[in-house]
Amino acid sequence: MVSGCIFWSFFLTRLLSAFFVHITDCDETYNYWEPVHYLLYGKGFQTWEYSPHFGLRSYLYLLLHAVPAWIIKEITGFNATSLFYCIRVMLAAVCAVAETAMYRSIEIWYEARVARMWLIFQLFSPGMFISSAAFLPREL
Repeated sequence: MVSGCIFWSFFLTRLLSAFFVHITDCDETYNYWEPVHYLLYGKGFQTWEYSPHFGLRSYLYLLLHAVPAWIIKEITGFNATSLFYCIRVMLAAVCAVAETAMYRSIEIWYEARVARMWLIFQLFSPGMFISSAAFLPREL
């Protein structure tokens, strides 16, 4: 299969995930979405992990998502809901690029038949469908 076709197969599947899968982990809401909302809009709840008093978590992972979202917000004027979906689409795109690279590696190191089997398993894997657009460090 052509790499472009492989990428689009992954991307369209992950795009469905970005728009239709609900948030399955409370940590995603309170430890990632809420602080990014705070960074983008200057208001929101602060969890104790990000509090300067405790300082358990770094803002670096959040900034990797907040900076592109801020640029999109400034250029387009999107509201918070639209930015939520923009970030999820970006996560889906990164996942699709990584999966395409993995497919190519399997194809090179093993053979096309093994790569195609892996492709089918990936496209229909419920775990990948749920995780591909999740805003969690373990998903990146």
